[in-house]
Amino acid sequence: MRAVTERGCCIIFDFRLVFTETVNNFAELMTDLFGNYLCQAVIERCGDDQRVLLLQSLGQRLHLIAMDRQGTRAVQKLAACCKTREQVCDLLVFLLVFSLR
Repeated sequence: MRAVTERGCCIIFDFRLVFTETVNNFAELMTDLFGNYLCQAVIERCGDDQRVLLLQSLGQRLHLIAMDRQGTRAVQKLAACCKTREQVCDLLVFLLVFSLR
């Protein structure tokens, strides 16, 4: 996986390692000024099983992330990358149900 920094530098890193190390802090990274770019790259490249794991780990916080200035971009990327019915249903439930509380 490749990432380009703000200065245009190219960084190559192991996707599995990045996913494993960030999955527990993904909600915080999604709302971070620079972390949301990493999250968007991870969301684009992860498989269906990993995406379901992300959705479940974000769960009740997803609607709060969506209201954050940086977080909304990462949530939009997540919505665009949801491919299966399960992923779309989970996304809608977490965004709608918890935002109505």
